[in-house]
Amino acid sequence: MTALLSLENIACRMGGRHILNNVSLSLEAGECVGLIGPNGAGKSTLLRIAASLEKPSGGQVILRGGKASDLSPMERARRLSYLAQAREIAWTMTAREITALGRFAWGAPLRESPEDAAALEKALAETGAAAFANRLAHTLSGGELARVHLARLLAGNTPVLLADEPVSALDPAHQLAVMKLLRAKADEGRAVIAALHELPLAARYCTRILVLHEGAIAADGSPVEILKDKLMRDVFGVRASIEQNERELRIHLDPLAD
Repeated sequence: MTALLSLENIACRMGGRHILNNVSLSLEAGECVGLIGPNGAGKSTLLRIAASLEKPSGGQVILRGGKASDLSPMERARRLSYLAQAREIAWTMTAREITALGRFAWGAPLRESPEDAAALEKALAETGAAAFANRLAHTLSGGELARVHLARLLAGNTPVLLADEPVSALDPAHQLAVMKLLRAKADEGRAVIAALHELPLAARYCTRILVLHEGAIAADGSPVEILKDKLMRDVFGVRASIEQNERELRIHLDPLAD
């Protein structure tokens, strides 16, 4: 099976500092991958390189079997959608207009087709943003705006979804809803990778965990294989207790000093 997204020996150097050191990974259809690691590990940089928004110092990005660098921006946008960590809106736009930006590669919002309209309405409904679709961005709370940007991510119906901290501005109920939705998109056959600090959510909803530490992949596998006490101590500086039942994996974290 051809991977939907592959990163091959990705290196990134900024200001003389190595941010990423020969990182390689592949994402296949049906995977919901949690990208975890401490602050400064290189998670956001890795996602930006995967989205072709930042050029690596070495290595290459492969999208559905073709080099991303050989594709036009429109072709890339039809294969991959990206949700950035910074989501401020500087323009006077409604929530629906922001969501429509996710259809730009198909012509919306300049010329919206019935297919575009259906995709927008579905994305707004799935994220719970339909209720405030006609409100201006500056009137929305941080959590509401986060859901609008998630709707924009989903509106493109792309095979690959990249999300940088998609639940960081949300209350617990909406965090659960967003992770459930991203997992559902993976179950539909998309490849999803999300940078997360919420380890219990990663344990519960992700099919695979990638641990990025000091610019390299420290561990890669299923949640039950990866989320161990030793790794939590070595990478995050916390103690972890793991509980697993037939339905899910739960992780409880405590500071090392206790």
